Amino acid sequence: MAEVTRLDVWKAMNWGKNLSGLDLSGLDLSNLQLSEAMLRRTNLRGADLKGVSLNGSDLQGADLSGARLEDVNLEGANLQGANLEGANLRGVSLQHSRLEGTNLSRALMNNCNLIRADLVEADLTGAVLTGARLIGANLLCARLIGANMEETEASGANLARAFMSEASLSRANLRGTNLAQAVLTNANMEDAVLRDANLISADLGEANLNDAILIDALLERANLAGASLIGASLTGASLMSAIMTGANLRRADLRTADLRGARLEGADITGADITGARVGGTILEGTPRTRGSRTPEAPPPDIPR
Repeated sequence: MAEVTRLDVWKAMNWGKNLSGLDLSGLDLSNLQLSEAMLRRTNLRGADLKGVSLNGSDLQGADLSGARLEDVNLEGANLQGANLEGANLRGVSLQHSRLEGTNLSRALMNNCNLIRADLVEADLTGAVLTGARLIGANLLCARLIGANMEETEASGANLARAFMSEASLSRANLRGTNLAQAVLTNANMEDAVLRDANLISADLGEANLNDAILIDALLERANLAGASLIGASLTGASLMSAIMTGANLRRADLRTADLRGARLEGADITGADITGARVGGTILEGTPRTRGSRTPEAPPPDIPR
C-alpha cells in the first residue's frame, strides 16, 4: 500500500472522504483545514499538526502521542479514548471537547483552554496545566497525580473523586469547585483559592494549604491529618467531624467555623483565631495552644432572678 502523503490528505478532505484508520504518523500536516474530519483510530503519532483546524472532528481512539499540536483548534472535537501522551498542547483550545478516558499523561497543556470540556476518567498523570482554564470542566474520577496545575483557573469545575496526590495547585482558583472525595494527599495548594469549594470526605493528608483561602468551604469528614494550614482563611468553613490530627493551624483564621466533632489531637493552633467557632464535641487533647490563640467566647453565666 502506498504511503499516504500530505497532498493525499488534502485531496481526501476536499472530496469529503473518511480518514479513519489511516497511518499518518510523522506526517507534516501543519496549517491544514481538517474541521469535522473523520479520524477515528487514525495513527497521528509524532505528526506535525501545528495550526491545524480540527474543531468538531471525530478523533475517537486516535493516536496523537508525541504530536506537535501548538495553535491547533480542537474546540468541540471528540477525543474519547484517544492517546495524547506527551503531546504538546500549549495554548490549544479544547473548549467543549470530549476527552472521556483520554490519555493525556505527561502532556504539555500550559494555558490550554478546557472550559466546559468533558474529562471524565481522563489520565492527566504528570501533565503540565499551568495557567490552563478549566472553568466548568468535568474531571470526575480523573487522574491528576503529580500534575502541575499552578495558577490554573478551575472555578466551578467538577473534580469529585479525582486522584490528585502530589499535584501542585499553588495559586490556583478553585472557587466553588467540587472536590468531594478527591485524593489530594501531599498536594501543594499554597495560596490556592478554595472559597465555597466542596471538599466533603476529601483526603488532604499532609497537604500544603498554607495561606489558602477556604472561606465557607465544606470540609466535613475531610482528612487533614498532618496538613499544613499556616495562615489559611477558614472563616465560616464547615469542618464537622474532620480529622485534623497533627495539623499545623498556626495563625489560621477559623472565625465562625463549624468544628463540631472535629479531631484536633496534636494540632498546633498557635495564634489561630477561633472566635465564634462552634466546637461542641471537638477533641483537642494534646493540642498546643498559646496566649496568642483566640478562642470562642464563653457564654455569659445565667443571671439569677
